Parts: sequence; C-alpha cells; structure tokens
Amino acid sequence: MLGLPLLAYCITEPLGVPVSVVTCAGAAVLVLLAGRSRVIPICKVLIGAPWQIVLFSLGMYLVVYGYRRLHILLRREGWKVNFKRAYRIYRDEGLSIRPKLPRRKRAWRYRQGRPAIGEPNEVWAMDFMPDRLFDGRPFRILTVVGCHTPEALSLTQRANFRAYQVTEALDALGRLRGRPKSQRVDNGPELAGRMLDQWA
Repeated sequence: MLGLPLLAYCITEPLGVPVSVVTCAGAAVLVLLAGRSRVIPICKVLIGAPWQIVLFSLGMYLVVYGYRRLHILLRREGWKVNFKRAYRIYRDEGLSIRPKLPRRKRAWRYRQGRPAIGEPNEVWAMDFMPDRLFDGRPFRILTVVGCHTPEALSLTQRANFRAYQVTEALDALGRLRGRPKSQRVDNGPELAGRMLDQWA
C-alpha cells in the first residue's frame, strides 16, 4: 500500500531526503518483517516517481473524483503521467469511487411515542392477510385486533375488499363491541380512503 510512502514523503520532504531512498528502505523493512514479496514491486514503481504519492493523497482527499479527473489534476501540476499508469495505481490502491447509498427519508417532524392504552376496546389494529383456497383461488381476511388485549375481534373473509365492505364489517363489529377511540392501519387503498376516515 502507498500509506507508508506517503508518510515517508511527508516526513522527509522538508529534510531534502530523496523519496525513493526512504520508500525502498521502508519496503525492505516490511519485506524482512512480514516475509511478503508483494511489497517489492510497489518499491520499484515508486523509484523516481513521487507523482504516485501525490495521486494517492489526492485520491484519499478528493474521494468524489475519478481517475480521469485526478489525472487531469496531475497534468495541471506539471507531472508527465500516462493515464493508464495513473489508472493502475488508482485501481490497485482501492481509490475507486464508492457508490452512493440512498439517503433514508426522514420525517419532517420528530415522531412522538404512542400513548399508553388503558382499557380494552380503546384502540383497534387492522390489516389484511392473503391466502389461497385448495383450487388456487385467492382470498383475503380482514383481521381486527384489540391492542390492549391480544384478542382477535373480527376475521372477515372475502375474495376482494372494497372500502365500503371494510366499513360494513367494522359497523357490524361496532354494534357488538362498541367503536374504538382510535385505529391503527397501514396505507393500503382500502384502509387509507375517505370512507374509513368518515367511519372513524
């Protein structure tokens, strides 16, 4: 890796010691200590070529620049560098542009904790469960659960649900148990429509 030559260059450049001597000595020490011969080619490449240290430092600092842009910066500073050689160092040192991760969308307001549920039938949670019959025909089950006690209040099955059918099932349940103070639902089309808002 070029981290050691970069460190050596930063230390010895004010002292006037040639970079190639320091980097070769550092590479030789690494070979003796680690017993790895793969450090030697980097030492040979670095002899008389401090532009690689500049490329490495620019690539570490300007992480959004690709090898072509870094090559332009090197040429602008007066280094006579072939772009293929610059690309090889850029690739071998792992300076490739990292792909951007998608940003998580944040709510514009901080979410507040849900209030504690104090009594049964205060909050209902509703969702659909899909399934299939023995002959492959699909159907859905509207599941209504009380949040205070884990009790399934209603299981209504149909081939498909419309918003008015959801409100009819909730009306029948409301006549038996009374209406809840609030409901917890997802953003499905049957549960997020105007009819359910009017029912609530």
